[in-house]
Amino acid sequence: MSYCRSSEEVMNSAKSWMQKEGSNSRCQPLYCWPEPGGWPARSCSYRDSVRSSLHDEEMVGLRCEWERKTDRKFLQNQMRIQQERQQEQADRQLHNRRSRLMQVLESEKKMLEGKLTALNLADKSTRHRQCCNTKEKDPKLPKLASVN
Repeated sequence: MSYCRSSEEVMNSAKSWMQKEGSNSRCQPLYCWPEPGGWPARSCSYRDSVRSSLHDEEMVGLRCEWERKTDRKFLQNQMRIQQERQQEQADRQLHNRRSRLMQVLESEKKMLEGKLTALNLADKSTRHRQCCNTKEKDPKLPKLASVN
């Protein structure tokens, strides 16, 4: 990741550079920075280069700040997408598990219904046999039942 400076750091850097450049050269003005109200009337040979270097440094700073914000948004979006995918996968797994459980329950239900039907039929046939056997063994029993 590149080193980025705030606009205040850029301005201070440019000012100190200008002061150093001015003090190193006897024919150039010592201080070539605009006072409130604009550039001084006296011509400054560094003016254009200072403007362009300041502009470049500010652009680098702005670009760097934009990249940081963009990277942060990109990472946030990546995290959100990853969380959504994980949630979708968890939902799919839950749905699949629920479907399998429902299939197992349905098969168990059919098996139990079959057993219940078989038990009911067996019970009916047992009662029928008992009833028939009782009538065959004791023919007076139905007569007594009718008397009561």
